Amino acid sequence: MKIKLRGVEHEFDPSRVTFGEAILIERTTGLTFTEWAKATGEGSLTGLAVYVLVLLRRDDDKVTMADVEALDLSEFEMVKEPADEAAAEAAELAEAEPVADPT
Repeated sequence: MKIKLRGVEHEFDPSRVTFGEAILIERTTGLTFTEWAKATGEGSLTGLAVYVLVLLRRDDDKVTMADVEALDLSEFEMVKEPADEAAAEAAELAEAEPVADPT
């Protein structure tokens, strides 16, 4: 998953999370890591905020949740990956009305 924050792209690979980051996620959200990942994927703003916290703390360990909460949502953007776009296009095609068979 990639985000753009203040014009800078950040990538988060859940398979490369440290124990410290996973514990931070669980303590901050009150969810297990798996529950947090699911909630974030479903659009939870708290989940997304903690995701941003983890990413920013990788560069500056003094960043707090209060810092993240003070960010303007307009500074945050989800970056679509080619696989996401292909899946969205396939879903659109599947939902489209079938073309009548001319025969």
